[in-house]
Amino acid sequence: MATTANRVSAQTSNEINRRLRWQMEDRLAYYEAHSDQIESRLAELDREWDIE
Repeated sequence: MATTANRVSAQTSNEINRRLRWQMEDRLAYYEAHSDQIESRLAELDREWDIE
């Protein structure tokens, strides 16, 4: 049984996992270059709905 931390990725195709990882790395690189936008992005995320 997969742990909570990886149960979704364990049931997802490698192609999709690779795409998600690339998108995550792209976002991280963006915010590394635009660190002045991190605080507003965190505030935006705090306002999003929690599905669990």
